[in-house]
Amino acid sequence: MRPVVQRLEDDLGTKVRRININRKSEFLNVFEVCGGNECGNVPFYYNRRTAQAICGATPYANLRSLATGDPNHLFVDTPQNLLEKADYDPRKQR
Repeated sequence: MRPVVQRLEDDLGTKVRRININRKSEFLNVFEVCGGNECGNVPFYYNRRTAQAICGATPYANLRSLATGDPNHLFVDTPQNLLEKADYDPRKQR
């Protein structure tokens, strides 16, 4: 998932905060409060502004929808290849 997250950071000009829940009990508490204990899967992505979350591996399109806070997005199925290209090309939108 690192290449997918790196692409998201580059495209949106933002930084995704990564926490290791095995390092500190406070991090585990954040994971549980945000809903991570319901899925029990990592990686776990959470948008603090919208309180939306994605549990487990996901394609770029889902991660971008989560990061931009799109309330009307629909998640697509997990891809066979996590590096598959999304239909959305941000360079065409500029």
